[in-house]
Amino acid sequence: NEGLAMPAGINRWVVTCGKKRKDNQFHVVSRDFNDEFWFDLSTPVQPVKTWQKFVYGAINIFAKQQPIDSGLDFYI
Repeated sequence: NEGLAMPAGINRWVVTCGKKRKDNQFHVVSRDFNDEFWFDLSTPVQPVKTWQKFVYGAINIFAKQQPIDSGLDFYI
């Protein structure tokens, strides 16, 4: 199905929402971890926290398969 599987244990459900940005910045906010993470795909970063690594890695894998032409505001 050419889909992307996310290998993670999810207790019951996950809710996300997002909107396209006018720049190339990604702003990801985690409600459960009460934390946020900013990055730009054109500049490699080394996320420190596990949730940041997962989100950054998933977006990078997706971007290799489907070009992303702008950043996102993303709430998890």
